[in-house]
Amino acid sequence: STADNSGYTGGSSGGHNGGHTGHNTGIPNLPPPKFDSGDSNSGAGGITVFTKPVFKLKFALYFKLFKTRMKSVVSDPLWWRTTNGKKIAEYLQGHFDNQTGLMDVKTTEFAVWAIGYLVSHPEVTWEQFENWFLGEVEGQDGEYDSEFWDNPDLTFPQQQLPSFYDFNSAYPRIKGKELAQLIGGEILDLYTKYPNSVRGYCALKVSRALNYSGITIPHIVTTKDDAGTVSGDDGKYYFLNAKALNKWMQKTFGISPDNPFHIRISGSEGGIKGENFPKLTAGLKGIYSMVSSNSKWASGHADLIKGDGTCVNGCHFYDTPPAPIAYIDIWILN
Repeated sequence: STADNSGYTGGSSGGHNGGHTGHNTGIPNLPPPKFDSGDSNSGAGGITVFTKPVFKLKFALYFKLFKTRMKSVVSDPLWWRTTNGKKIAEYLQGHFDNQTGLMDVKTTEFAVWAIGYLVSHPEVTWEQFENWFLGEVEGQDGEYDSEFWDNPDLTFPQQQLPSFYDFNSAYPRIKGKELAQLIGGEILDLYTKYPNSVRGYCALKVSRALNYSGITIPHIVTTKDDAGTVSGDDGKYYFLNAKALNKWMQKTFGISPDNPFHIRISGSEGGIKGENFPKLTAGLKGIYSMVSSNSKWASGHADLIKGDGTCVNGCHFYDTPPAPIAYIDIWILN
């Protein structure tokens, strides 16, 4: 349900786009006030990053001094010539203020953590890292009727999971707005008339893949007489809310231990900045459904997770503001 561009963004530099204010950092050659980013939240192990500027810096000087400060993490200077090293440089340069010589402290803190992660996981490509940790913040994806969906007695007809081939083939790789236009009907009306409250497309994309891989999504009206699912011109029904889609899939496909092809990972298992999630999801492919603990971020994220551990539209293991992950459900497809 990717929508707006606040927070991390994709692209070659992939990173913050100005979501943090008020704290800037320059790295001068004289010791100004500083903080130790090796605190409980950074996971960077005692790397000193300066937080207050003394004089204006150009990026080349800033980056030279930054690399000097990172020598305890990056022992091989040739690492900065690798793809990952160059991408970190692009990430920092994309958020460096050439007018003031300042860098947002959160950007620097994330870069310090990212370098530590990439150095200790040399097998991870930048494409994977970007997919996992530099996703766009999710947009609002409609209403979640908790009275309806959290009812323990709620049931739906059981259905067999689709094959990976069918689901993957049906999963749309086009932009969300283009998909809404393709589906038409009430779907297009809602995205057109309510752009602020219906901005995310992830549940729509997974619904499309399910609808065209042999699964039937029913017409659902919730206790508030709201549309739990919405119809398109193709006569099929679609979810807009990622959390509601998750609840329906739980009832329809089943969860572990009843369904051996289901895996649940709690948000607390993710560790610092979600760094444990790639290992926990390694080798899995199928339907990816993350549920958020804060609806202001979005109700969650739905996607197709591939065998290389990445999701088509990003797994959102960490965003900015951080993706508040309650849990991740994965239904493994064969």
